[in-house]
Amino acid sequence: MSNTIPGIGKSVSKLVMGVDNQVTPDHAERMFDDFLERGGNAFDTAHIYAAGVCETVFGQWMAARGVRDGIVLISKGGHTPYCTPEFLSSQFAQSLERLGTDHADVYMLHRDNLEVPVGEFVDVLNQHRRRGADRGCSAVPNWTLERIHGG
Repeated sequence: MSNTIPGIGKSVSKLVMGVDNQVTPDHAERMFDDFLERGGNAFDTAHIYAAGVCETVFGQWMAARGVRDGIVLISKGGHTPYCTPEFLSSQFAQSLERLGTDHADVYMLHRDNLEVPVGEFVDVLNQHRRRGADRGCSAVPNWTLERIHGG
């Protein structure tokens, strides 16, 4: 059974497979293949995972299987201490290069930086969407309503 996320144009499995710690290609490929064969199609990765090795392994798997269009790629950046608007775009570009794709279906901040106003992050995330690098929603799952409203 699956759900949808507005804007990405494909169904999303209820379970999401995290690709952290998947640094051995043979093992990772077996896990990714099994998840896909069982109906999963959503994968979560991040710029920080194993200093980029996880993204590279996952990107190679996507390319070898030809599955990019059929999966939902969730990517994250902005991990402490590099959680600033200035670092987001370069981290996202590097992630896309490692993954071998021109877009993520969803891009999120991995952490928050309370010293930076929400609007500054939103501006950068909107730039990603306008370029087509983020097809769905840019989200920050750890923002509170108080933080969003500037409190």
